[in-house]
This record gives sequence, C-alpha cells and structure tokens, in this order.
Amino acid sequence: MDDRIILRDPDYVLLYDTEAEIILILNKQSTGKEIRIEDKLESVWKSSGSNQLIIIASKTLPGVYDPRNHSLAKIRNPHGSSYRILGKRLLVGGDDQNPMLWIRKDQEYHLLMKSSSGCEPDSYSISQTKDGHRVVRIGNAYHPLIPESAKPVYPKPKEIVAEKTELDISAECSTLGSNELSFSLFLAKATKLYYDLAISPNNKWAIQYSIYDSKLSIWMNKNDKMQLRGSMNNACGIRSACFLGRNDYLASLDTIGTLKIWYLDEDGMTRRHIIHRSQFENLTEHQSISYEAKDNCLICHHKTGIDFYSLHLETKNLENKNQMLRYLKSFRSEPEPIISQGKSTDLRIEPAKQVSPVTIKPSKPKKKKHKKKRRIEPQAKVYTEDEILENRRHFLG
Repeated sequence: MDDRIILRDPDYVLLYDTEAEIILILNKQSTGKEIRIEDKLESVWKSSGSNQLIIIASKTLPGVYDPRNHSLAKIRNPHGSSYRILGKRLLVGGDDQNPMLWIRKDQEYHLLMKSSSGCEPDSYSISQTKDGHRVVRIGNAYHPLIPESAKPVYPKPKEIVAEKTELDISAECSTLGSNELSFSLFLAKATKLYYDLAISPNNKWAIQYSIYDSKLSIWMNKNDKMQLRGSMNNACGIRSACFLGRNDYLASLDTIGTLKIWYLDEDGMTRRHIIHRSQFENLTEHQSISYEAKDNCLICHHKTGIDFYSLHLETKNLENKNQMLRYLKSFRSEPEPIISQGKSTDLRIEPAKQVSPVTIKPSKPKKKKHKKKRRIEPQAKVYTEDEILENRRHFLG
C-alpha cells in the first residue's frame, strides 16, 4: 500500500495519510470547509457519471461523497464493499442478479426492503419491461436498473501503478510555465497562481506549496534566474511553510497537523524532523506557522492563541521529538479562568447582574438635647469708703 493517496479533480482533492490514518476531502469551492475522517482507508471507488466517490473505511460506516454540494452521506446497514450509484437518490449493492438498494434521506442512505409490490413504505420491487430492461419500482415511481460504472481509485490496480521518473516529477512541478525565470518574474507569476511561496532569507531558495497539493516544489536562484530543482512529496496538502531564519532549514505544516523540518542544500531537500499533531504541547489544530527572529522561535498559530517553540537545528539525535523543537511558552487570545480556593473565576466581561431592590426603613427622629443653662452665681457688691461710713453711722444710730 502506498504511503499516501492524492486524488486530484477540478472540484475537489482527496488526501490520505496512512501513518496517522486520517482521510481529508477538500473542495475548492468551499474554502475552509473540509471533511475529515479519522480511520483507516480501505478503498475508494469513483462513479463515472455523477463523479461521486464511494469511500470504504475499516471501522466507520461507508460514505458517498458528492462534490456538487461537498457532502458525505453515510450508508446505514452496509453490506459488503461494492456499491454503485443509481440515479440521484439510489445506491445499488450486491451482484446484478440479487441487488440491494439504499435510498438517500438527508445525509444518510437507508436500506430498502425487497417486496413483491414495492408499494410498502421503504420497500422496492424489480420487474422487467417488454423490451427486456429491468426497472425498480419504489412506490409509484419506476427507475431503470442501470447503475453507473465505478472504477477503483484506491488502492490502484497493480497494472496501472508506475514509478515516476525524475523527468515526470520536474514536468509536474513546472507549474509556472518555465524551468528558468528571473526572480522578479517568478514572484509576479507565482502570485497569480493557486500556490504559496516560502522564500529563504538570501532569496536563494523558493519553496512552492499549496493546500490542494502534496508536493513541495524546490526552486533555486542562480544568477538571478530561478531554476526548478525538483520536488518533495508529502502525505497531504501543505497549509503553511517558512524558513527558520536560515537558508538551509524549512518548516512545513500539512492539513492533518503534522509539522516537518527540512534541510536544503545543493543536492536536494531531506527531511530531518517530524512532529505529529498528538505530540504537540497544545492539541488544538494549528492553522499556520511563522518564524520570529527576535527569540529564534517557531510560532504555531491556532484558534485560541499562539505557541512558541525554541529552535535547536544542529541537534543530531532525532529520536526525541523535542530535540529540534522545544516548547517555550504560549499566549492565549481568550482569558483563562483563575483558580482560587477551589473556585474558578472567569475574567471575561459579562452583562451586569440585576440587583434586587432593598427596602430601607426610615429611622426614628432623634430627640433634641436641650442644653442646661449655666447658673450664674451673684457677685458681692463692692462699697466705697463714704458708703461704708454712711452704713456705719446708720447702724450705730
């Protein structure tokens, strides 16, 4: 079994990582909306007429992917692993002599029971016309029993699997129209294509990538001429890529959350380190990565904030996942609750709580305290000498 599957279509891309056992379906018309199945992929069949995919996994229910509305309908009560599309709402399984039918209701296919009349609820019958054609009767509707042909997409038959030569890889990667362009023309054309670029600090290397492509195309600037030097395969599409402050080290983040560190030199590009999504300090899915020169850090952006990882690119022991990347710190865009005395307090601003009115009883009026008047003692009268002599004469008679 191949280490990856990449099915390209004008409307969608199917990706599968066998190591992480994750299936991704990306639709170019539904940007940012992806269908994700965490299971081991067994087989994929493509219907010829409607271009729908029948996806068989090991543990989850089989599903039918419709690229027109970017939806995945589960097949209830599955039987075997052979299904074909019949019309807009029907699914046929089993062999041609004893077929089984499912009908689509919302986002699920429900099994129909075979009956003699086909008039009972959730039942069908098969009859033959005068011309010898078989028809399916469901209620009062008749459908010709001519299912679409389906061909295997994964795993591919051995006879059509061929090893790609280096020339074929170079031809696929030459999406800019020429294998040698000036640096300014290279940047101008790249911005018009459905690809992103990661440019090295000295403009020597340019890595071309896309979320809808699993290849990292390598361009080298030589005498102001960009030359296509080949490509490196990834398990699935690339969300983000950046050089790590140097011209010889690059980091890439794919659509299933795996981070890889690559080393570049004149001989090509080799993978030096890999960290799966489950091995990060923060299990939240990362959206993009970037490099910060101030602290020589790799920044991983996610919905709730950013994580910082210090770089140790010269580490030779690659057994430990934290040898080349070491967790440093995190910043959260949402405030975290503060734990105090066994209770958590949320710092986010909430609407003011309504306070019930409090009845205030009027206080009794205080009695006025009257101040006691100070008693003034009479003072003795002072007599003059004449008054004293007069009083003495009057007393003596």
